[in-house]
Amino acid sequence: MKENPKGNAFGTFGGVFTPCALTILGVIMFLRFGYVVGNAGIRNALLIVIISKVITTLTTLSLSAIATNTRVKGGGAYYLISRSLGPEFGGAIGLVFLLLLLLLFLLILFLILIFILRHLLLLIIIIILILIRLILLLVL
Repeated sequence: MKENPKGNAFGTFGGVFTPCALTILGVIMFLRFGYVVGNAGIRNALLIVIISKVITTLTTLSLSAIATNTRVKGGGAYYLISRSLGPEFGGAIGLVFLLLLLLLFLLILFLILIFILRHLLLLIIIIILILIRLILLLVL
């Protein structure tokens, strides 16, 4: 009898459904629940939580089906989306991913430049203050 090579695998429920559901519900319920109750009231807040639970369950079930029936190659989420929705949606989502990654790169570059310029400006101010101090010491 051969030993099962997937003996340590989590499976669909333990490996995909549970982590997805816990991540999504953790953000919705525990971080924003007080805000929702404060603005919507307890009855409407419970209704919102029930609706979000149904949507989350459907999302995680579909992601579980896609992730367990498809071997994920390079590309991660883009690979899953393009193979399950087809080339038209995959291409459109790929372009959006490309634009968002470009925007993220430009934002990080902008923040790095601001960081460098701020420290350069502080260095120039310190040098000017030292020069003023030296001039005042020489004059007095």
